[in-house]
Amino acid sequence: MKLFKRRYKSKNQQVALAGFTFGMVFLGIVMLIVLSAQTSDSYLDRASNKDILLSEAVIRFSH
Repeated sequence: MKLFKRRYKSKNQQVALAGFTFGMVFLGIVMLIVLSAQTSDSYLDRASNKDILLSEAVIRFSH
């Protein structure tokens, strides 16, 4: 994670960045759950789509 390897001048910037990142991940997961709940597909299709999207999000944030 390139963002977190850099040194920040103050601890507040690090806390704000961590909070912002966590907030974005949390919002993304909530939106995925809401969107998957609104689709009329079968439960298995919803589960597999959600898992694929979640794994893509995890891969994006871990790089």
